[in-house]
Amino acid sequence: LADCECGYSVKSPSSDEQGIYTDAFETDFLHQENIATDSNWELQKYLRDSSPFKMSNKVENIVSNPINGRDGDLGVQLHVKPEVNGVVPISEMVTKRTNMLYGSYRAAFKYTKVAGTCGGFFWYYNDTNEIDVELLSSRRSSGNTNPIWLVIHSPSPPPSQEPRVPFHPDDGYHEYRFDWTPEKVSYYADGQHIGDLTTGLPTHPGRIHFNHWSNGDDGWTAGPPTTDAVMSIAYVKAYFNTSDDDGTTQNKLTKCTDPTAPNAVCEVPDLNGPLNLNQPTKFFTTGATGTEGGGASAPALQSGTASSASSEQSTHAPTTQTSAGKVSVDGSCGGAKAVTCLGSTFGGCCSSHSYW
Repeated sequence: LADCECGYSVKSPSSDEQGIYTDAFETDFLHQENIATDSNWELQKYLRDSSPFKMSNKVENIVSNPINGRDGDLGVQLHVKPEVNGVVPISEMVTKRTNMLYGSYRAAFKYTKVAGTCGGFFWYYNDTNEIDVELLSSRRSSGNTNPIWLVIHSPSPPPSQEPRVPFHPDDGYHEYRFDWTPEKVSYYADGQHIGDLTTGLPTHPGRIHFNHWSNGDDGWTAGPPTTDAVMSIAYVKAYFNTSDDDGTTQNKLTKCTDPTAPNAVCEVPDLNGPLNLNQPTKFFTTGATGTEGGGASAPALQSGTASSASSEQSTHAPTTQTSAGKVSVDGSCGGAKAVTCLGSTFGGCCSSHSYW
């Protein structure tokens, strides 16, 4: 078996829950020369009517700044510029892949110190199926903790929380993470659990978004900024199941003949603390064409291989089993039995109650 051929194992930092997911999507922006040539991302360009200022997404406001001696914060930079004639130039980028479902979604970035913007890392299907992590530079605390906003946009009143994290988002690169299952969305900052939302959960496949914007609304973004505001993203990592809209996941599952084989299921490491740019960062996918590799790792401040990959697709919901397990022989899976449906004759998810 090839490495990770039976999926990616994700552990909860706050409990003994564990999920196994078939797909990975990773982008190492610290070693990427030009985001505009990455076939896995779409840079947005459109005018949005809002009040008191209109907003204009500009492709030129999204700039790669890899680790080759350039000045400024490293990674892909999302800029918000001062308004011109009532329009604020902003930035947004989204994955081309649109079939992402339950999984673990993570991004490490450094937020701006310039007041008057909102920075977002989120999963999106539509305005009533959305999972958000949002930061507001105008509400930066003078103390040792800082608020962030966790929201699920749903048809009912959107559930939300406003936890405080023990750092300032502009003091370095911090990892923001949400783990989405059919039962809840759990949020983490630098590996520490900061909240759960259990209502209004999305059920459709969607895509990853990053945006950095301001419309001057005193009730939210404030601003707009009077000088260039920059949010710099080091990486995004996602391990998830999909809607299998082209059948490639089923193809992948047929190759998983022994989930207990060494490295058949790859364990995804957790970040515990802010991102250290002098330490290697683990990637399972390599190259910029969507091929799957065997554990590529690049120290942020040394030369490395850019990683931007979309792996095969999936139809499965996550498991809560505690090991890769044996192949199911009776149509049940996960839970206390610690067995998997991969390679079984019962399909990809052989139980509606004990998910693979």
